[in-house]
Amino acid sequence: MKANDLEIGQPQRAIESLQAEIGNYQARLNNTPIREQELTDLNRDYEQLKAYYDQLLAKKNQAGLAANFSREQQGDRFYHAGPAQQTDQAIFAQSLQTGLSGIIRWSGNGAGCSRGAEFLDDRVYDEAVFKQMLPAEF
Repeated sequence: MKANDLEIGQPQRAIESLQAEIGNYQARLNNTPIREQELTDLNRDYEQLKAYYDQLLAKKNQAGLAANFSREQQGDRFYHAGPAQQTDQAIFAQSLQTGLSGIIRWSGNGAGCSRGAEFLDDRVYDEAVFKQMLPAEF
């Protein structure tokens, strides 16, 4: 009898363990929508934080560019002191003076170069100079 009770009890225990597993699976299935909602909330929060981070990063980059630009432009400030006081006559006199001094300088340079070239030239252009160069026997 005990053997029969044990034989009958084994399938009963197997049924009870299978029902316990079914209960576990049922509980997990019941929790699936909750987990799905939690995952959706986490993804939404992640996207919002990522967008906020991207905005902050863009602002930081703009601030860095503005700081570099202002640092580079710091020495480039010009101030207008007022209108020029020079008249047209003064400009003409100045340009005339500059032009004349240039003409004088270049003509002096030309004369100096021609004198130097003549001094360095070994050729004879005059008959009298040629006769002086010859020995007296000819």
